[in-house]
Amino acid sequence: MEIMNMYLNIVKESKVLLTGLALLIIIDLITGLSYAIKNKSIKSSIMYNGLMKKFGEVIIVIVSIICQASLNINATIPVITMVFACEAISILENSGKLGAPVPKQLLKYLTDLQGGEENESK
Repeated sequence: MEIMNMYLNIVKESKVLLTGLALLIIIDLITGLSYAIKNKSIKSSIMYNGLMKKFGEVIIVIVSIICQASLNINATIPVITMVFACEAISILENSGKLGAPVPKQLLKYLTDLQGGEENESK
């Protein structure tokens, strides 16, 4: 029971980040699907790969919570921040592909918007 309380305390401490991450994952799914609909390129294999990526991200966050509680290392916030950043970049890429203005300073870092390789996990 003590270990369960440790897990719950970590989740409570990270509640804002976890909520933000959940919202970013949902927004990324919506923008990715919107892009596929716009281009009439909805493919179940690409959707499946994207969902598996999201599932993997959730598993990584869960493992970080377990590591923090079990090994007493501060793993959760850095892991959530990394996944948070990946989701934010993906949303920027999807939004840019949909025609939303993306700041020029960011464009040089977003290869998908420069005509680079398409990321099939979206």
